[in-house]
Amino acid sequence: MAARYVVAVLEDNEDHRELIADVLRDAGHIAQLFDAPQSLPPTWRGDAIVTDTFSTYYDSAVIADVIATLRRNSSAAIVIVSAHKDVVRDYELLGADAVVAKPFDIDTLASTVGGAILKVRGQT
Repeated sequence: MAARYVVAVLEDNEDHRELIADVLRDAGHIAQLFDAPQSLPPTWRGDAIVTDTFSTYYDSAVIADVIATLRRNSSAAIVIVSAHKDVVRDYELLGADAVVAKPFDIDTLASTVGGAILKVRGQT
């Protein structure tokens, strides 16, 4: 059996949030849902943060600042889900550990989250 991880899903669209959570749950993970990065408690502890909250703004400085704040509060892997080509291309410069481009294949999402967790833990 694959490892079971605790994953925060940060997504402002409820339908998308539920879809991402369902994919992660089907892969055996525990999904905890939040509607924005600001909704994630500073005391949250888990293995990964999957965020798709950047659809309303593409400013790279803002995205990098949000990711830096998440990183200060957690050692979890950060995975961005995005349809914006600049975010997909520059995810590492923005501070994320991995990116999943929209539209995405559900298997790709689950494997990318698992791979990002292993990468952050130095297991890849």
